[in-house]
Amino acid sequence: MQSDTHPKTPADWSKVLVKVAGRDQQAFRKLYDHFGPRLKSYALKNSAGFSSPSQFAEELVQEVMLLVWNKSHLFDSNKAAASTWIFTLARNKRVDMLRKNQNSEVSLDSEDFFPEETDDFDHVDHLHARQVGRQVREALMELPDMQRQVLQAVYIEGKTQQEVAEAFGVPLGTVKSRIRLAMEKLKLLHGEVN
Repeated sequence: MQSDTHPKTPADWSKVLVKVAGRDQQAFRKLYDHFGPRLKSYALKNSAGFSSPSQFAEELVQEVMLLVWNKSHLFDSNKAAASTWIFTLARNKRVDMLRKNQNSEVSLDSEDFFPEETDDFDHVDHLHARQVGRQVREALMELPDMQRQVLQAVYIEGKTQQEVAEAFGVPLGTVKSRIRLAMEKLKLLHGEVN
């Protein structure tokens, strides 16, 4: 069967991911060989805030693929393509690694909220991307007004934190605190990606 030897479509990769959930090591190797370089490329493009981009990229690939192995049983092909699921894990892991990186200030960008449709997302399902966007908008509405406004200004309008502070007439630290509190609340309300 073609999809068993060399997956070509999102549905084929979803089947491979389901096999990984059954602890199929050959299927995991296929996923790793295919997504490992793509994850590394994604990490290198999003390595701002890390003193060693190549080390960060290697660690991100390892961490994400470990999550894929351990959480593959939670993957639902009816909700997302395998690539979407894997890159969502990667974005979340990147945010976690930024938070833990003591040498940098936490820096989130719009890609952490809204999937960027690039070649890294082999055949990302457009309908799923719209669904995720709707879910994010609904989640934002659950935040207090000031937290929501700050997140929208920074991550949707693309303003810097300093510009937002000036626009709202508040200290930069207040903007950073609102972003952190909003992210914590969103994580509490909606949990980790499964």
